[in-house]
Amino acid sequence: MTLPTRSNATRLACMVASSALLVVNASAQSPSYRLTKAVDTQTQVPGADPGVSFADFDGDGPKLQDRSLCWESAFVDPGTGATQGVFTLSPCGTIAPIVFDSDIAPDGLSFGALRDPNISGDRAFWRTFSPDGLYLKSADGSGPVSTIADTSTLIPNTSVPFADISDFGVSGDLVLFTGDDGSSFQDSSFVKDLSTNTLSVFAERGEPSPFAGLPATIDRVFGPMVRDGRLCVVAEDTDGTVGLLADFGQGRVSLVDTNDPAPGGLGNFVFFRDPSIAETKVAFNGLTGSSSGSGSVYLYDHADGSIVAIADETVARPTGGFFGGGAARPSVTVVNGTTIVIFTDYAQDPGATETIWAWIDGTFVRVVGVGDIIDGGIVTGWNIDEAGDAADGVDFAVRLKFADGGEALYYAELQPENISVYCRADQGDCSCANENPLGGCANSTGCGARLLPLGTTSVTVDDLQLLATDLPPNTSALFVISTSSNRASFNDGVLCVGSPPLGFFRVPPIFNTGATGDISLGPGLVALSSSPQFPLPGGIQAGQTWFVQLLYRDAGSCGAGANGSDAIAVTFTP
Repeated sequence: MTLPTRSNATRLACMVASSALLVVNASAQSPSYRLTKAVDTQTQVPGADPGVSFADFDGDGPKLQDRSLCWESAFVDPGTGATQGVFTLSPCGTIAPIVFDSDIAPDGLSFGALRDPNISGDRAFWRTFSPDGLYLKSADGSGPVSTIADTSTLIPNTSVPFADISDFGVSGDLVLFTGDDGSSFQDSSFVKDLSTNTLSVFAERGEPSPFAGLPATIDRVFGPMVRDGRLCVVAEDTDGTVGLLADFGQGRVSLVDTNDPAPGGLGNFVFFRDPSIAETKVAFNGLTGSSSGSGSVYLYDHADGSIVAIADETVARPTGGFFGGGAARPSVTVVNGTTIVIFTDYAQDPGATETIWAWIDGTFVRVVGVGDIIDGGIVTGWNIDEAGDAADGVDFAVRLKFADGGEALYYAELQPENISVYCRADQGDCSCANENPLGGCANSTGCGARLLPLGTTSVTVDDLQLLATDLPPNTSALFVISTSSNRASFNDGVLCVGSPPLGFFRVPPIFNTGATGDISLGPGLVALSSSPQFPLPGGIQAGQTWFVQLLYRDAGSCGAGANGSDAIAVTFTP
């Protein structure tokens, strides 16, 4: 069956006569997160003997980039002798083994203990210790291992090699890591530019302190984080002052230190850790004189030097009481001008439940908490990346632990206010077992096409934009819209909109997906709905809920010639 080519008002009852209606709540909705399992402790370890599954996952939490995951896991493989490995999961669902602890490193010895896996672009990264080293390899597991720095690498401006290489962050071609000559732990930070293969100093022990106060020198540096060319670390000087240093692309600057007061009248900061940087924003875990436990979460904006308390003793928790004492591990992103901070709340005050929260421009969204039931399991704990790297765009990745002893890695996908994603290909009804829980039924790319909403649902602002990704390149595609949802067989995929007798309307124009396989519709959908090019009866009005999907031509996994993305339900507001 081919894509429909009739007029916009043509019903599709002949195509969906045997469909089963999917009921979607059409009432206005607050922002929420959808948790989708990626891998668990029942999953076979790729590259290991049959029957060997993941035993547990990295306690520092998985890294996420463009729907690709990277993590470290323990297991026991009698065949290779491996007990630990670094892995990636592609957006199309392929797990690739990157390195095992039994593999031979470039220095001729086995890697041994693997730490801090990360992913950037088409490369995966990790470090080892005893001996220390920092390495990379292709994110699909192919090709050789390359050394970024190890104990044979000379420290810049010296004739002394590294003795220790500690935490690191990576983004693009920049790797920011801490290391030393063995005289102190984490005493300096360095930048490796992979595009030029150059190694330079970012903040070094012994240099003059950048903080105000008595004359002092930097004593140690820790907590490196880099994103989109911006770098951030925590530094402590010999006078005991601790603060944040960053480079937003115009040279290193001091942001805030223990000479500065925290907002809310809590006194001066006394310590910092876990910085996360995005655009002009730095989220961090800060302790004050009144702090207990892991402290509180704050957001610094370099544009105006302001500091906002995200979660401290003065900020009310939506579920009751106040934050503070247990807020930690912040990860910040900025998407289309919206700032999102993900953080953990270990809820040390009586009666509160341990929870992961998202702070979205001042609005708290609960993600998951202890006692929640996810995929039939009772959540007992979690981990998100402590290096501020858990979030990517509006989504992030999390490791969940369950009451039965099992563990799993999950995608946490943001569903904006008044918009919900539905009709994911996870119910066994794709045409040839081409399921994909992160989008529509898999197409010839190996992935399932996915709709991503951007902007708002306001009919006045009319800035809603729908981005379709993971499409086959250079093929035809069109958006369809209806006031009813659906779930019915459709060629290689599932039809998600327009149940009988209402059918759906085609939204002009017909797109070509081009070389990238990405297309977008909007902004201006409301205006288009009342235009001569798209005479939708009555147009889109505030208070209405419309269901939207993308249909496209494709040689496909099953050979029927067409497929569909997942779908979204949009409740429009004034």
